[in-house]
Amino acid sequence: MVGALDENVWSHCKVALATNKEEVVEFLQEFLRMCPYPRDQIVLVTDNHSAHKSKLVKEYIASQGVELIFMPPYSSVFSAQEHVWSLVKNEWGK
Repeated sequence: MVGALDENVWSHCKVALATNKEEVVEFLQEFLRMCPYPRDQIVLVTDNHSAHKSKLVKEYIASQGVELIFMPPYSSVFSAQEHVWSLVKNEWGK
């Protein structure tokens, strides 16, 4: 699952069997197409999943004029999105 949230809870989500660099780029293409914010005002904050750190993803994000920030390793406590995914996984896992 790949998803995005903002401070106003605008969100976008994609469910995939596996999260690889191609899935991440596809998600970002959909997300940026639908996102109501100007690209120079978008900052993507992500964990250190290998797909997120791939050359393909970094180059795509850079080509779109979007800023990319990686959280420190093992810092899910700082990510509100991790709490949301935990709730979603618990509900879907039942």
